[in-house]
Amino acid sequence: LFIRFCNVIQRHYVKATRQTVGAEVRTLAVADFNYIRKIKLASCGDQVTLDDFKRVWAWLGPYLHRIRYQRHLCSLWLSGAVFGFIDRPHVETLLLQSSRPGAFILRFSERVPGQLAVSYLIASEPRSVRHYLIKDSDTAGAKKTLPDFLREYKEFSLLLKLVPSLRKLEIREKSTCLEEYYSKKTESAFDGYEDAIIPDE
Repeated sequence: LFIRFCNVIQRHYVKATRQTVGAEVRTLAVADFNYIRKIKLASCGDQVTLDDFKRVWAWLGPYLHRIRYQRHLCSLWLSGAVFGFIDRPHVETLLLQSSRPGAFILRFSERVPGQLAVSYLIASEPRSVRHYLIKDSDTAGAKKTLPDFLREYKEFSLLLKLVPSLRKLEIREKSTCLEEYYSKKTESAFDGYEDAIIPDE
């Protein structure tokens, strides 16, 4: 049954996101399971077979692995900075309703398992939404994290952040949500070479 499937997924999810059973910060909500059902189990009804489960896990598993092991991502997920389960039409509606160029949402890609996408509102007339699939090279290892990548682009300025306890969105300045995760720049030591050619006076 679908309800049993949800319970199994919830247990795996809580463990993967390093939460304590009974004191979870962010559980999978009904809306999250409805999203999974819509994109992966639309033709199943209330019966979920083992093959159905494997199909869902082939998509969801890579996300849980990334949340668990990618630097800062678990904290960002639990805080609601990563929305995750939302489709393109819904995210476009939310961004257009915000009427705030630079507003953006971090979500899961429906077609590329494990990859995050950023959807953002641009300052065009009429307003329009663009979608960018974040590549592994954008957040390479410990030297450049997801917050570092987002920090570089002025196109992403206002984060539509989920409040997990209320299941509602709030708009926050990007730096307010992400600044504590930015990598600190260190001054490089002088290596004996000048950075520019200085003309002789």
